[in-house]
Amino acid sequence: MLEMVFNGVLAAIFLFFIIGGTQIPRLSRPADIVEAGGFPIVFGAIGLILLIFEIISQAKKLRKGERETEEAPLYPAGAAKLAVILAMTIAYILLVKTAGFAILTVCYTFAALFLLGSKKPLFNAVFAVLATLVLVLIFGRFFGITLPRGVGVIKDLSFYLY
Repeated sequence: MLEMVFNGVLAAIFLFFIIGGTQIPRLSRPADIVEAGGFPIVFGAIGLILLIFEIISQAKKLRKGERETEEAPLYPAGAAKLAVILAMTIAYILLVKTAGFAILTVCYTFAALFLLGSKKPLFNAVFAVLATLVLVLIFGRFFGITLPRGVGVIKDLSFYLY
């Protein structure tokens, strides 16, 4: 039951993005492929499609009579992981302008994967680098969004990426 309420809230958020994206005025610039409202509309549509698949999956489980096991309450180990990830996120937000988006995102992703249970350091490193590279290319190059570059040598090196 709680999952359906959560899915309803998510659906409302995705609809807000779609409706809000249609309200953004069009800015006709030749270099702008998606227009200003395109990103929230695409984000909302993809979210709604994935949410529909999730709701269908939950409905099939309910129809078959499968009940998911009750999750255990948050134990101290889980609370400690949550506190560390929250602290990492706050540190990321505070340091991203100084350390630069690319370097800090690789470090944050690597550490978060380890904390979330992935025990393969090579996989974590490769995934962190590739995920950051994809984000930099999509947002820094394709959408032209200015990402924090950092200071000093880090700033100079970031011009090679985005």
